[in-house]
Amino acid sequence: VSSHDTAPFRIAVVDDETVNAFALPGGRIVVYTGLLESMESYPELAALLSHEFTHVEKRHATRSIFRRLGSDVFIGVLFGNMSSVAGVLAGQANEIRSLSYSRSLEKEADLEGLAILTSRNIDPKGFDELFKHLEEAAPAGHEIPEMISSHPDTQNRRAYIREAAKGATVPADPDLNSIFEKLKL
Repeated sequence: VSSHDTAPFRIAVVDDETVNAFALPGGRIVVYTGLLESMESYPELAALLSHEFTHVEKRHATRSIFRRLGSDVFIGVLFGNMSSVAGVLAGQANEIRSLSYSRSLEKEADLEGLAILTSRNIDPKGFDELFKHLEEAAPAGHEIPEMISSHPDTQNRRAYIREAAKGATVPADPDLNSIFEKLKL
């Protein structure tokens, strides 16, 4: 798959128990087998890939890098040599701003990914199931408050996806199901 103004997409599967996936600049999507093995249906895989595809297509990783570098340069100019307490405080302020920006990109990828699913008649409940697996993989009692996380709270993600997908009914696609079953082998 490729977009009109982006590089071709490549998906790398990493043999590791980690329940995660991420997108890199240049059209690369990395998916860990731990996440793939937890999936039970093709809409979950489609939700994951549409989310990561959106990150690549919108150049979220590149935008985040340049935003971070721009902030670091600005803070360096503002505080000179960045020594002592001023440097630490400036760095923390920059980190909090970056987390908020990252959460907004995650939400954008969720909602754009949902639009991709619905436009291709794939059940949007795949997102809910995907988020359920991510929640289950998180260490119990170690939830990171949304304010200091790079991702929106999983319960919030499930809620806004359910709201955006309200009323969508999509019949199962036997061909996609067959492909998914072959991938699971």
